[in-house]
Amino acid sequence: MHYSDGQPYQLEDRLINPLIAPAVLQESFQEEGPNEWLVALAPLSRAEFTFLAGSPSDEEAKLLATEARAPVFIGERRTWLLGSPVTFLRMIHPHTNRLRTIL
Repeated sequence: MHYSDGQPYQLEDRLINPLIAPAVLQESFQEEGPNEWLVALAPLSRAEFTFLAGSPSDEEAKLLATEARAPVFIGERRTWLLGSPVTFLRMIHPHTNRLRTIL
């Protein structure tokens, strides 16, 4: 869970390939978040991003402090290192949040 001003901002569900990063099996992520840890260990060579609207599961809605049928914004990311899958990440944001990207 990620919070902003004490409110749920993002529910992160991440899978990391232990064949690429075997140390993940012992990592607690107490000192460093999984993204920073993984980028230092296995920088990506390819990424795929998907953005969609959806409905949260009952558990996701509870964690995000929203209603089960309320719309959510979902971002998914898959990354590879030299053709080998590294991670799959699903980020769910409550409908009250706004995502802004500046290039």
